[in-house]
Amino acid sequence: MMKYVVDFMLAILLTAISYDLGSILISDGIAFWQAILIGFSVVSLGAIT
Repeated sequence: MMKYVVDFMLAILLTAISYDLGSILISDGIAFWQAILIGFSVVSLGAIT
């Protein structure tokens, strides 16, 4: 169970970093908390489906 939680958090963090870096390359960038929120949403929806 603990490994799943760690993997889940790592996936959220990596997705957030990816969105953050992508937004910096394309535009002025987004706030990191927004990238975390997007990462959480993407990973959660991916885990549900």
